[in-house]
Amino acid sequence: MNGELLAFPAISSENPIPMHTAKAGVATMLESLLDESSLEDMEYHLYVLEKIKRSTERAAAECTLTHDEVKQRLGKWLAV
Repeated sequence: MNGELLAFPAISSENPIPMHTAKAGVATMLESLLDESSLEDMEYHLYVLEKIKRSTERAAAECTLTHDEVKQRLGKWLAV
């Protein structure tokens, strides 16, 4: 990653990365990278996008907990 700041937009519910197809996701990622980006930079971004996609799908498919529910469940161990 050469310690460079890459021009990649923040991912959020207001600014999702459109990935209707893998090709569209890669095209969006390539457009957002700096021209000087290395192959290693591109591979890293593909890795991160795949991790985000899998995590989002898993959260949608499984029961997730709110922050307060987690605090309540772990409160006796966290001394909250």
